[in-house]
Amino acid sequence: MRYLKSVLCIVLICSLVYLPVMASYPQVSAGAAVAIDCGTGRVFYEKNAYTRMGMASTTKIMTAILALEMGNPEDIVVVDERAAGIEGSSLYLRAGDKLKLKNLVSGMMLRSGNDGAAAIALHFCDSIPAFAELMTQKAKDLGLNDTCFKNPHGLYEEGHYTTAYDLAQITRYGFTLQGFAEIVGLRKYEIDDNIETKEVYNNNKLLTMYDGADGVKTGYTPETGRTLVGSASREGMRVITVTLDDRDDWNDHIAMFNYCFDTFKSIKLSGKGQGFGCVPVKNGVDCEVAALATTDVLAVINPDTKITVEVITEEDLKAPVKMGDIIGNVVFKEGEKIVGKTELIAGCDVEKERKPKFLWKFFNWIMGK
Repeated sequence: MRYLKSVLCIVLICSLVYLPVMASYPQVSAGAAVAIDCGTGRVFYEKNAYTRMGMASTTKIMTAILALEMGNPEDIVVVDERAAGIEGSSLYLRAGDKLKLKNLVSGMMLRSGNDGAAAIALHFCDSIPAFAELMTQKAKDLGLNDTCFKNPHGLYEEGHYTTAYDLAQITRYGFTLQGFAEIVGLRKYEIDDNIETKEVYNNNKLLTMYDGADGVKTGYTPETGRTLVGSASREGMRVITVTLDDRDDWNDHIAMFNYCFDTFKSIKLSGKGQGFGCVPVKNGVDCEVAALATTDVLAVINPDTKITVEVITEEDLKAPVKMGDIIGNVVFKEGEKIVGKTELIAGCDVEKERKPKFLWKFFNWIMGK
């Protein structure tokens, strides 16, 4: 199948409406940090983002992901004796306690209960190491090869590591799961099961410090230092921020949020059904057919960015053509970087031209028609 390419260079119309106040590039004190767009995965800011480091209790983000994927929120978890009494932050669970999985996940994420994380792991697997292997495999399934889990809670253990980038992408995936955003954005949660801990409060101060903050998880061990995964949403754009080994994490996340929201916007590059010209049709009752975008195309970019639009359509399109047939695609680029694309489809049917039969043509010739 041959395609004909046309290139159109445009400056987004939105830049005439919105002129951003360019924020200065953040000076972050963390050992490693990253800020990404949750929707597209675009990296806005990075500092040592691909360096392997400890993650402490931000580990529990992956634990929550597996719990949400593998279980039902109403499932009853019986706390294994191996989970009760684990050191560090705790929900004060006792062996034999019974509680709903949704309550356990919420308590684990808000209060950072290490016993809750272990209880989840032992609900799904026979051992902590077996569940940790599932966690590592999940990271690999997401294309993240610089993350290895040794436990579900984040207490220090040799060989338990991630990168700021991997952790951001894990969190990005979490936001695709039903219930994840609701849990990580809670400031308070009441557990209605018959256990000692009835109320848990979120340790994440970003939820009250920053307008639009809606997640995600804090962490600390003496060996790894302070770790934090943040999330904030404004005007249809969610930014995920990560810091590893950071003594000034709250302020650093706020600086990254401000930079991202002041510099970038979620822009609609095209709409579903928008026309991108017409494509010639051979042997049809009509000589061309409209090429329409199949989906909305959104991109997170600096509104002053110049976008190149490449329309690529089939060069040798022959009738019959059915409405909805794929006849090309349109690609939006920022420099050489693709920031959006969608397929183009035929906007209507084009029937094949009917040729007169030979005798009818001969009769018309005799009659001088």
